[in-house]
Amino acid sequence: MHRSLRAFLAAALSASVVAVPAAGPAGAAPAPQAVRDFTISGTGWGHGIGMSQYGAQGFALKGYTYDRILTHYYQKTTLRTLESLFGAKDKNPTVRVNIDRAKRYRSSWTIKGYKSELRVSSGSTSLTLGNNAYQTFTAKDGKIVVAGRTLGSSASVSAASGSPKLLVVKDASGPPLHKDHPNGYPYMRYRGSIRLTASGNTLKAVNHVPMESYLYGVVPRESPSSWRAEALKAQAVAARSYAWATNPDQDRNGTLDGELYCTTSSQVYGAHSRLRDGSDSNVYMHEASSTNSAVNATAGRVVYYTSTSHKTVVTTYFFSQSGGRTANIEDVWVSATPRPYHRSVSDPYESLAGAPYCPWPSDKEKRLSGLQLADKLRAAGISGVPGGSAHVTGVITERAASGYPRYVTFRFSEGSSVKVSGWTVRGTFGLLSPMFYFSGFPISRIYGSDRYSTAVEISKRAFPTTAPTVVIASGEDFADALTGSGLAGASGGSLLLSRRGSLPSETARELARLAPSTVYLMGGGPALTAGVESAVRAKLPAATVMRIAGQDRYTTAEKAAAEISEVATANGGEPPAKALLVSGTSWPDAAAASVLAYAQAYPILLTRRDALHGASARALRALKPEQTLVAGSDAVVSAGAASAAATASGGSVKRLAGSDRYATSVAIARYLGGGAAPEGVWSRDEVYLATGYDFPDALAGGVLAGKMRRPMLLTRRDRVAPPTAAYLRENRSYIQRLWIFGSRAAVTDSAFAALDATMMN
Repeated sequence: MHRSLRAFLAAALSASVVAVPAAGPAGAAPAPQAVRDFTISGTGWGHGIGMSQYGAQGFALKGYTYDRILTHYYQKTTLRTLESLFGAKDKNPTVRVNIDRAKRYRSSWTIKGYKSELRVSSGSTSLTLGNNAYQTFTAKDGKIVVAGRTLGSSASVSAASGSPKLLVVKDASGPPLHKDHPNGYPYMRYRGSIRLTASGNTLKAVNHVPMESYLYGVVPRESPSSWRAEALKAQAVAARSYAWATNPDQDRNGTLDGELYCTTSSQVYGAHSRLRDGSDSNVYMHEASSTNSAVNATAGRVVYYTSTSHKTVVTTYFFSQSGGRTANIEDVWVSATPRPYHRSVSDPYESLAGAPYCPWPSDKEKRLSGLQLADKLRAAGISGVPGGSAHVTGVITERAASGYPRYVTFRFSEGSSVKVSGWTVRGTFGLLSPMFYFSGFPISRIYGSDRYSTAVEISKRAFPTTAPTVVIASGEDFADALTGSGLAGASGGSLLLSRRGSLPSETARELARLAPSTVYLMGGGPALTAGVESAVRAKLPAATVMRIAGQDRYTTAEKAAAEISEVATANGGEPPAKALLVSGTSWPDAAAASVLAYAQAYPILLTRRDALHGASARALRALKPEQTLVAGSDAVVSAGAASAAATASGGSVKRLAGSDRYATSVAIARYLGGGAAPEGVWSRDEVYLATGYDFPDALAGGVLAGKMRRPMLLTRRDRVAPPTAAYLRENRSYIQRLWIFGSRAAVTDSAFAALDATMMN
């Protein structure tokens, strides 16, 4: 037998049918794990903190004003003016913008006044240089040199005239000035002045520009100028607040103390315009009338927070789009201090604005093998990542209350694990946002075209060659198939399903393949007709065909229990030490118990809810089990029925039950445990799942799960039941694969994806 090398991605939502590995002994070293494939999908673009720009446009389309937009994204804040907070000098303070996008210093800068003379001031020296003529500034030994003159270590360069007065900076060397163009913008036009500072033989260039003029160059680069006015106003206030909060004018001289950058390191600044080809007449505007109007309409206004202990202009982080919810700041930047205005809020209207990355399109997802994941983690220099050929075998994401991944744990093939922040994962793998999802947990389906062929596929995996016995039961009612699971286990055989009046062709073929020496037919004529028995005899003329039947399901279970005892003691063995008692009218709890019945060859007896059936009482008196395991709560098997079972058997009673069918299946799985469990050697490295809505897949699957001594859980058709999800999460460190019994009609693609998310998030 072999294990598939292909890991099944939740995005693909399809699983091949592969052979099942034999169960290993408890405590054995894990077998080498195949290299899995993983998909990283997600939603949003940007860090997720503060205001979503597409969300702001959506709010504007819904009729919200800019102040309401801002106070939604930055909770517990108000809008104030810089003048009211800090005085008249800071009504329109000067902003300093480093205009080199990649390097702080260059060997030279080439500047001219646009259709104007150039004025240069350095200390007590003032120069007026040629009209509309480029001048190249260099540095030597910490001094600025231009037009053959040596100036001081710094100089201010401005246009002498124009409305507005503009400087053209020619990008003659080094990286491009602006990242939005593949070749940079060689001829950028700036308002204000350029302050040059020498260091050795290099120069730094910083644009000194009034706040409102600076925002003229920011708002249209951060938000499309065609957006609604209220969204552009919100952007203007956010950009103004961010500029102040990150570089406040602490000495109140009308100039921000620090420097901003022209890229997303601060906020994107496109200045006034650019010359397309260097020609003064071929101008491409960066500013726009709509965004300039938004800046003017909100002049001086900032987002402000005040409390008894904390007063500040808010650092108004903003980003492109969230995908439905913004993040708490500490959910993304784990060392950040939580603030009332950096809290997660709903982002309901991004779709109205046409947000293109909510969710990410397929070309923005990452599809990587476990080895590729490990290689990227190693390349990022993350501590603790093993070297050599170690690959990632599992990923577990810890999500914060906002839903954003706070930490991600990568498990490696040699047994180690590394835990890193979600933000580190975003950077390491080049993701659009920190709202991402890993998928690719190994999940496989075992299924056929209907319940009969699904039972055949399960049988093939449980018995890849032959089987000594086969139990055949009705696929139209659960009771006889259920009681047959213990008999199949006792005789070491398979369990197949049949229609009442005819043997399905796929079942007949599987019978021939298994070539059993004994076939048990469960139930009388109302369950399986004489025609079915004849078909079995015709297919296997040399086999012994035995019918286990009583006058009803309860007496059929009694006869099955007697046969189990006879099979167990035929070669000097001991009769079963325990028996299972389940509802004769409600299948889910009983089906969940079938895995235990098969694995331990325990007889399954049926009862009415309120009173132990006489046939079951007789069977318990005959078997005298040390303990009777009751599957299900008092709602399906009453305390009185359980007590009567104890009296009849002379042994103890233990109830395995939860609040519903899913919780009961979990209770049985926990009873089985892992390693040296109460019922012998059970493992949690693989877990089987079947729908909780119909019985055939669960009953047939109980044979495979019991034979492999792995737990079987019930789940909802279209999602993961909470008790099932809880069990899977608490055992994630053990589970290496999930198996689903049944087709998409039984357990849908959405449930498949939910299982993947449960195992990885």
